[in-house]
Amino acid sequence: MLVRFMRIVYLDKKERVKAWLSGPRLAVLSSVALLLILLPVWPEFVAARFVLEPVHQAGIHAAAAGRVTRVLAREGQSVAAGQPLVELGNLQLESAAASADADLQVASNQVNLALLRYGDFGPAEYERQETAERNRGLADQVALLRISSPISGVIVTPRLDDLLGTYLESGAQIAEVADLSSMTARIYIPEFGMRDVHLGSEV
Repeated sequence: MLVRFMRIVYLDKKERVKAWLSGPRLAVLSSVALLLILLPVWPEFVAARFVLEPVHQAGIHAAAAGRVTRVLAREGQSVAAGQPLVELGNLQLESAAASADADLQVASNQVNLALLRYGDFGPAEYERQETAERNRGLADQVALLRISSPISGVIVTPRLDDLLGTYLESGAQIAEVADLSSMTARIYIPEFGMRDVHLGSEV
């Protein structure tokens, strides 16, 4: 029925369409159609492979040598800036820090005793300041055994649990954190497709 109806419409309107499509009108319509086809407004598509890469990515390294005692993050886990990821243990460093803390307590007591007895305050205070400085330095080194993420992002390193119990030298790589909120697309297109790609153009 549809075919029959279209045939009737065609036969009924054929003469009118032919009469309307006179020579000048047909030439104008053909020119407009040719112009639309040749205008550089139609996008050109190229199929290609691509890789998405985070704009911001941070490699996390051990700032001090030690044995991994705790792993606090897993692959794919979202972490905030400053969140602890791994804890190390260094018995020699921790013992030195504890000894320096005890020495600081003794030096502080000696200063207080010198003040009460009107004794030789200067040497006692000098000893306390020197001990306090050494204590701060060792405390800072012990703090480096707790390794935190420098940026907010996602852990992209697999099998972090395998680090548990291993000894890491200072500077050893532990994990990578990627900020996935902003990504870069690295697109691999054929060489012939580069002729139409210009710096700053939208693709």
